[in-house]
Amino acid sequence: GSPLFTKSTIHLENGKDFIISAIGNSSTNKYIQSAKLNGVPYTKNWLSHADIQSGGTLEFIMGPTASAWGSNANDIPVSISSPDSPPVGLTDLSKGGNATASSETGTVESASQVFDDNSATKWRSSAGALWIQSKLAGSSGGILGLYTLTSADNTPASDPKDWTIMGSDNGTDWTLIDSRKGETFKFRNYTRAFLVKNSRSFLYYRLQIDAVNGGTYAQLAELEFLKGTSVIPTTARLEKSKAPIRKVIFRNSITSQSIYIPASMRRPDAQVKIHSLDGRLVRTFQFQGPVLDLKRDAQLAPGAYLVHP
Repeated sequence: GSPLFTKSTIHLENGKDFIISAIGNSSTNKYIQSAKLNGVPYTKNWLSHADIQSGGTLEFIMGPTASAWGSNANDIPVSISSPDSPPVGLTDLSKGGNATASSETGTVESASQVFDDNSATKWRSSAGALWIQSKLAGSSGGILGLYTLTSADNTPASDPKDWTIMGSDNGTDWTLIDSRKGETFKFRNYTRAFLVKNSRSFLYYRLQIDAVNGGTYAQLAELEFLKGTSVIPTTARLEKSKAPIRKVIFRNSITSQSIYIPASMRRPDAQVKIHSLDGRLVRTFQFQGPVLDLKRDAQLAPGAYLVHP
């Protein structure tokens, strides 16, 4: 949009000022003709956090007609999608499928609640054998490449700790796809994503919970089985990693969103790799931690990402 004020000053916490001027700004002169950042011609239509944090001046020259300023390919922000193509989301294999479980707590906390795309609901088991599965819609099945688990809003003692992911063609004979042990969820409604190396299509997918974190029953807010033909980022070799992967929904373009990455999850080279949900590498940068600010450190636009410390 057009600048609302002729001059604005941002007083930063570090004592510096970032001053924005719109020279010639008026109801008629509402189009940016050119810009300078700290006295140097600036053609990009975005700023980094570092540019602002360092203090300085941003000067716009305004005019009565639209210009080509900021419209070149090198002047637009980095996108998580291919040029001229809309972002492609992951396909949830369990969408429209039939959910069943070893046990459930009535209709309020039933197996179907874990596949409803609503983290405010949940599935809760009774004591004993703990598993939940989805028979995919149709008869062709699908290839699993990534799955996510979201902790429910109750006690952490009921979070899954040890589990296996299995696939089946008939609901009776199962093939092991992935196995995890000693996993934890740092807070409630915490979504964790796990990439798997799998090239076989199955009609059924099951989460077999072998242990919870101290409780007598299991609970989950969400479970997603996501299609894997194009989601595995081979260049990043994430499919071979056992390190936790954070699925982050970054919605706010004004304030920061931070996530805590404990030392046990940080890479030895102090790098953080961020991928779009369809597996493309968006950003790699050095990170000392323990708190990662998605806007300040990674300079991400709002969207959904996989954060791989």
